[in-house]
Amino acid sequence: MRHLGSIFLVFALALSSQSGFAEQTMDSEDALSMAEVTAVDRAQRGKFTEALASEQNALKLAENRYGPTHPSLVPILADLATLDRDLALYPQAESNLQWALAIRQRNFGIDDLRTAESLGQLASLYFYWGHWEDAEFFQRKAVVLYKQAPASAADPQRLAEAFGLWGQIELEFGKKDDALSLLKKCGEILEKIPEVPASQLIQSLNLLASTYHALGKYPEEGSCLEKALQTAQKGFKANAVELADAQQSLAGFYHSQGREKEAQPLYDSALKIYQGCVGSYFGYSSLPYVQKLAKARMAAKQWKEAEGLLQNILPSCREIYGTSHPQVAVFLLELAQAQEGLGQTGIARENLKTALQMARSFYRDDHPLVLQIQKELRR
Repeated sequence: MRHLGSIFLVFALALSSQSGFAEQTMDSEDALSMAEVTAVDRAQRGKFTEALASEQNALKLAENRYGPTHPSLVPILADLATLDRDLALYPQAESNLQWALAIRQRNFGIDDLRTAESLGQLASLYFYWGHWEDAEFFQRKAVVLYKQAPASAADPQRLAEAFGLWGQIELEFGKKDDALSLLKKCGEILEKIPEVPASQLIQSLNLLASTYHALGKYPEEGSCLEKALQTAQKGFKANAVELADAQQSLAGFYHSQGREKEAQPLYDSALKIYQGCVGSYFGYSSLPYVQKLAKARMAAKQWKEAEGLLQNILPSCREIYGTSHPQVAVFLLELAQAQEGLGQTGIARENLKTALQMARSFYRDDHPLVLQIQKELRR
């Protein structure tokens, strides 16, 4: 599942308002601030439709206060695009980010680093959406701007992220050597940045490992994953999910190489950590942990346990995202894999057909999710 995995490793959009609000003293009379804080709160609890309504209200208030082309609108438009993306409303996300880009170009010029940020956000959306040509076009322009920035304004971390996304785009295009070169640059820059987050180093190493895998360079792939595990061991506590993720990835590599004695202890350790993250609550905050635990169960051939977890979380997923959404399709795909393991071929195929119909309603036929579901149906 290299392709499906890579789509979720993208240096993705995030609610830009979150970090600022944590330190901000709130004025209950400021309707704009209240609307933005409400949107962040709702999004953090998985109430995306309510968050979207609050952010749309914030945009209207900001337009009335500052005018329709003021730079203060850009963070709100970026947050709207993030919520649109979470709800799989990709054309709306595209429109908001294009507007944000136009505002920055008008106010700061086409060569400003703030313009580069908006270009990168558009590229990230297009990558997530599976529009590789558009993603490459905008990301290439963003990288040029970051590279030509004067030393006084240079932002190495942003440049590394830009190379990382561009590398992922080239990999999806099948330009493996170009992807390798770009992702190496990403890693080299990150390693020179003091205090760079361990999670970002691990992400860079995972992307590099995926590229080596695509090139058939398995020793190099394994070296990246081993380094990622070492980074996780240094950067996180012994029961951290990030450590389990690194163990699971390396175990999967060892398994693919027939090195079961090395894989099994890592699988067991990751499984134990994931178990500690999942209790009896099956709501929004537990979604990623249940998904990780279910995958670990499947890796251990514990098909019944994996199927039970996915059946328990599926209603919450549908409640959060709606009955037809790419995330629901992902859970149906994984549920079908567990059902196949149990020998429930008929119901597994029905879930795969439903998942494929959903995925095709949002993505092109060359999107990784569509391709992965089709691959499972051909088995």
